[in-house]
Amino acid sequence: MTEMVGDDVDAVVAPYQAQGVPFVTVSTGGFKGTSLLGYDLVLEALFRKFVTRGVPRQPKRVNLWGVPPSQDVFWAGNLAELRRLLEALGLSVNTFFTLQDTLADLRGAASAELNIVVSPIYGVGPAIAFEEEHGTPYVALDFPVGALATRRFLEQVAVALKIDGARVQAVVEREEREYYHFLSRALDSYNDIDLQRFAVVIGNVNYAPALTDFAFRELGWLPELVVITDILNEEQALQVSGGFAALLPELAGKLVYETNTSRVIEHFRRAWPTSTGRYRREFSPSFVLGSTLDKEFADEIKAAHLAISYPVTSRQVLNRAYAGYRGGLTLVEDIFSSLLTLR
Repeated sequence: MTEMVGDDVDAVVAPYQAQGVPFVTVSTGGFKGTSLLGYDLVLEALFRKFVTRGVPRQPKRVNLWGVPPSQDVFWAGNLAELRRLLEALGLSVNTFFTLQDTLADLRGAASAELNIVVSPIYGVGPAIAFEEEHGTPYVALDFPVGALATRRFLEQVAVALKIDGARVQAVVEREEREYYHFLSRALDSYNDIDLQRFAVVIGNVNYAPALTDFAFRELGWLPELVVITDILNEEQALQVSGGFAALLPELAGKLVYETNTSRVIEHFRRAWPTSTGRYRREFSPSFVLGSTLDKEFADEIKAAHLAISYPVTSRQVLNRAYAGYRGGLTLVEDIFSSLLTLR
């Protein structure tokens, strides 16, 4: 948002704060960074200035964040699905931004015994601030999409909270039984029409690795280029690259950083040279997972396209989710439907 030189909002609200009015001020001038930085700044201010100190811990209560509203187009559905899965483990979950959350929940957030950040970058700074102010530990986990990643996510949460392994296994088995039951309905289309694809994945630090992992391990696709579009400092980029290498060692060398998506074509041409001596190497059949802005790139390389990362202006999103088991099924529906409409 805009911010005027000389603004002293703290001085303006100080008299009201002295009367007990719960004002929390945050300096979020647009010159400081992106909306994602603003997300972190707002959370950190709330955790330091609004959350009550010294409240008793409630066993099996957790806070979850790392899915920035609006900047993750599917944030509402994603938070709802992650809440559902954590509640299945017997946890009480505070996600701050959903219909189930209240200001009282936010004020009492220090009662949680663990903070869960589903991002390697977004929300990690606030998690550190929360631990400094309230002593609550945190784990930063990959954003989970599909069966394999969600199983890993639930098992990591269970280890952090010392949840009985039998309970976790029961939840995973129930969810995977449903997941693979419905996923099997897509097998005829996948095999008969040959829906395997080369892929380019373009997105932020949450979506790009998660969708690449899903496309590679669950769809059997061949990602040839993965582009992360966030503005990151050197330390953050190294952290994301290390996480990507650990998650997908088979795709070493395919990750690049580019904030100007009009230049993705340059990275693609380096990653996939079409001429190999006497023969032409076609990138076909292919698919681009990215934002609405990447449709032009997809058209240029003659690939199908689905807008899944901000900005998405080609479809209306209400409570759709790509996180978790149910989100993975929705993603399969969306991808395959976009392919079938081209027949």
